[in-house]
Amino acid sequence: MMSQTQIDKALDISYKIFMHHYDRNQRRAMKRRTYHFAYIFRRKKILAIGINGPYDYDSRTRYFGYRYNIHKYKEHSHAHAETDALSKCWGKIMLDSNHTMIVLRLNNRGELYNSQPCSPCQTILDQIGFKEIWWSTNDNVFNNQSNETYVPDLLPYTHHMLEV
Repeated sequence: MMSQTQIDKALDISYKIFMHHYDRNQRRAMKRRTYHFAYIFRRKKILAIGINGPYDYDSRTRYFGYRYNIHKYKEHSHAHAETDALSKCWGKIMLDSNHTMIVLRLNNRGELYNSQPCSPCQTILDQIGFKEIWWSTNDNVFNNQSNETYVPDLLPYTHHMLEV
């Protein structure tokens, strides 16, 4: 049940960030197509929040490419939400099996989208040894690597977007 609390906390923060970019008249966020977030938790405490940077070169992602021998990140290193979150903890906190990562993506209308980590990010997370990795799906459900699911109550977040 700890994961459900963590997912709800991550959703709450993500929607607060998202609403800063949301235009109620056009019923969509104006800055990006999607908002991709990654949260690193130790129990109930958030240690880092990562946000993707799809258009910016990121030397930290390139570092992970060389450290974990991921060719894609050596060549095309824009920040993925997962690597952004990892880089904020790197060298400060020993990441291991006591940590959970929650990854979620919101489209520009505030709907949950699939955010299962890509193969290179999954490789890094597996080598670090995270206890659990949860991600959002297009069906407003969260899944993890053990095929467990959690259906969050999104009404507290989405009703703000329906008001004009």
